[in-house]
Amino acid sequence: PERPELEALATELGVNERLTITGWSANARDYLPSFDVVALPSRFEGFPLVVLEAMMARRPVVATPVQSVPEAIEDGETGFLIPIDDPSSLAQAVTRLIDDPALRERMGERARTLALERFTAARMARSYEALYARLTPADLSDS
Repeated sequence: PERPELEALATELGVNERLTITGWSANARDYLPSFDVVALPSRFEGFPLVVLEAMMARRPVVATPVQSVPEAIEDGETGFLIPIDDPSSLAQAVTRLIDDPALRERMGERARTLALERFTAARMARSYEALYARLTPADLSDS
């Protein structure tokens, strides 16, 4: 419903040719390869899948260190963690990545490597199996 206002603002700011407003998309991850950076300046997140999807797409993430986000984003390695409600820090981090393609590529590659090491379904299943093995008394597993 805000589309006309957003388009007018984009024109006013001179960014309308670089802005795509898609509306709802069932496959939002299809757009990730066209991004340079993914920004998630949230005040609250559990463990956002968009961070993992961005990492798998080799995109650095600029995010706030809320809830479980720091488990995925290694500050300075796979992206940047910025203070909550700090637009200046957000702008600086995004600008740094846009202005430095080598840094952006290095962080994106590290992000994908980390995502594959820690966050695939197989890796998570192994983690649960290890946890269950630690929690299950040895004498019950012999029954």
